[in-house]
Amino acid sequence: MKTILSFVAFLILMSCGNNNDTELSDSSLKDTIVIDSTKSKIDEEKEFKLHLLIANIPSPSHEIVAINKAGYTYKPSLLIDKSKAGTFTSDFKKGINYGMFSADLAYVASFANNKDIIPYYLATRKAAESANALKVFDDITKTANFESLQGNSDSMEAVLERAYLETEHFFETDHHMDIATRILLGAWIEGQYLLLNTIHIQKSSKAEELKNKVWESKLQLMNLNELLTEYSSDPDMTSVANSLKEYYKNYDGASGSKSFNDELLKKMMEELTSIRTKLLS
Repeated sequence: MKTILSFVAFLILMSCGNNNDTELSDSSLKDTIVIDSTKSKIDEEKEFKLHLLIANIPSPSHEIVAINKAGYTYKPSLLIDKSKAGTFTSDFKKGINYGMFSADLAYVASFANNKDIIPYYLATRKAAESANALKVFDDITKTANFESLQGNSDSMEAVLERAYLETEHFFETDHHMDIATRILLGAWIEGQYLLLNTIHIQKSSKAEELKNKVWESKLQLMNLNELLTEYSSDPDMTSVANSLKEYYKNYDGASGSKSFNDELLKKMMEELTSIRTKLLS
């Protein structure tokens, strides 16, 4: 998500074998090959499933850009404190943090003549570096003049979409789908946070447009929850997955955007804000 960015990145092991001079018996060598082959097949199947699921979760920029398009006012108070960029130590929170800053950068950049664009660009770049995603971030920001795109929501959305797809492709190619998943998770949560808080804070005659985005997010969340089932052995991912499963219950009985009254939207906003707060702590 990026160049404006490589901001979303959305959407980032290398493995190499060393020759062993120690002689191995035929049976032990055979066993080693069988184990490695099986693990490789499992990894390939997992990456294929992750790729399909990620492909069915559109760039969070669609929701974020919609905020400006619907005529809502920019609210810097919703953004993550810039000083948090790149400060986390675990791989899980590094990826999450980058994804969240990517969403914030998309939000900042969608409003014309925004003085926060450069500060949040730099903060997002720092978060990208921490998450080992700096290469793809810089590659995209170098090919687009984000200052000229500022305020042009259609062009901005196109760049963000490209950034999202290229980030996912970069990590898929390098067999780092786990990093891509963390980034996607952070970006999706932050995008929904911005969307729900905007509806709650500002009253607008165009609220129905954003409520429709909330309704469309049901399918995204369903795919995201399915994606997270692949990480049942990861306690950090499992914790977020359990929270999002509970959050998904807010869609029970909903049949369209008109199902989201003020009371339900407030409940969803509070639950998502709680999830976000834990990820930033």
